[in-house]
Amino acid sequence: MNKIARSIHNLAPFIGAAGELAYAPGHTFCRDAGFPHFTLECMLEGTATLTLGSAVYSRPAVNLSLIPPNTPYRLEMKSPHRALWLIFDPRPEWRGYLDWGLAALHPAKYPFLSLPQAPETGRILACLRQAIAYFDASGANTARKAELAFELALIHISELASSENMPDERLAYVVERMRRDAAHAWSEAELAAMANLSVSGFAHLFRKIMGVPPKWFLEQVRMEQAKNLLLSS
Repeated sequence: MNKIARSIHNLAPFIGAAGELAYAPGHTFCRDAGFPHFTLECMLEGTATLTLGSAVYSRPAVNLSLIPPNTPYRLEMKSPHRALWLIFDPRPEWRGYLDWGLAALHPAKYPFLSLPQAPETGRILACLRQAIAYFDASGANTARKAELAFELALIHISELASSENMPDERLAYVVERMRRDAAHAWSEAELAAMANLSVSGFAHLFRKIMGVPPKWFLEQVRMEQAKNLLLSS
């Protein structure tokens, strides 16, 4: 168990660490498989590449990711990057608010939720920042106040995730096929037909959800698979 995990276990809080930071281009963050806590991260500015196992995702701002316990991941910042994050162990009553983010356990799905330019996003960010402020503060009941602010943020996130902003299941199927057979010379017409969409409609949906065009995404998948093959052979 690493240093921060030991610290959190010693304190035994529901929120163990929190903050908002800016990072320089080229910064890389890795979390190993033994980290026993949830991590909620909100990418506020910049672009990054998120690697979960053999899956590679482009992360344009603004979006949320929820990494479950004991799930290794790697985040590579491609540009100046700003994010806020909370490491926590959920209360039992919070479990229903986390279903949207458990996609990290299912490679065919998406490990992040895009935040629209809408009032809901403002409410979510305000609650998360309030939770961080209470976490950093000293005084009576600040830990409980941080938990209440964070719980309200999770409620807003869950409501947003259950709305039209959730990724289209047709696109999830296409992405799974691309990963399963990355060597195939997929055309946008083939991919659009699998999703039962027009080529232009598919290209728009793919870029909106994944943050990059289908061709770029496929190239990244091939590179990651080639790297894993070299490391394992």
